[in-house]
Amino acid sequence: MKFGNGCRFINVDFGTEPYLITLGDHVSITYSHFVTHDGSVWVFRNQHPDVDLIAPITVGNNVFI
Repeated sequence: MKFGNGCRFINVDFGTEPYLITLGDHVSITYSHFVTHDGSVWVFRNQHPDVDLIAPITVGNNVFI
């Protein structure tokens, strides 16, 4: 995970792929969970064994979540 200067995290879960998360400067996050994948595709795993949906999350500067 990458995060900028002056960030504050209170009760935050960065999920199973925190390396996909980038936060800017002066970001405050409270009581949040970051999800970088779509877990619902597992229902198609038998028909499509290679299906997966994973994407990065980028948050800019001066953000409150």
